[in-house]
Amino acid sequence: MNFVRLLDGFLILDACKQKAPNKVIFCKLPSRKIIDVAEEDLHYFENLIGIDLSENKVRLEQLKNLKALLEVNLSYN
Repeated sequence: MNFVRLLDGFLILDACKQKAPNKVIFCKLPSRKIIDVAEEDLHYFENLIGIDLSENKVRLEQLKNLKALLEVNLSYN
């Protein structure tokens, strides 16, 4: 069975071991086979200033709802 690995709020909370989006400051999600983004979920992460999405298939424009973002690793995307 094929499935789309989706970057959404649940994945970010799980990866960062947080229960509330406003508690997430930095998130590491390298090599997760992410190929799509639930862009509408990202605006809840108002304090997220850094994200590592290296070795996935994510485009920078898909992260536009992360308004506080200062550091992005999209190498090998």
